[in-house]
Amino acid sequence: MTALVRGGVFNQLSATASAGKVVTLDELAGEAGAEVNLLRRLLRIACPIGFIREIGPDTFTEAPMGHLLTLDSFRDHALVCFDMILLLISRITIFFGRQWMEGPY
Repeated sequence: MTALVRGGVFNQLSATASAGKVVTLDELAGEAGAEVNLLRRLLRIACPIGFIREIGPDTFTEAPMGHLLTLDSFRDHALVCFDMILLLISRITIFFGRQWMEGPY
């Protein structure tokens, strides 16, 4: 999510949606300077959690929650939360990895 926000993907989706248009994967990748296959994976991760909608093969539009990520105050708080969650997940896996390796099991 952080990569999509910082890459301007949500801003581009919002701009095209407000113009009544949709955007293709190739257009998004070109605008964000991203590799197409990687961006496709990131977009498809964001779809089920309600940030982006895929309305056709490699054709995307914003979802209501995705629009929130174009608002400065919400976007800034969301980025902090995304970063904190990633940090916690990485620490938890390290902790549990040690516990499982060193545990009495």
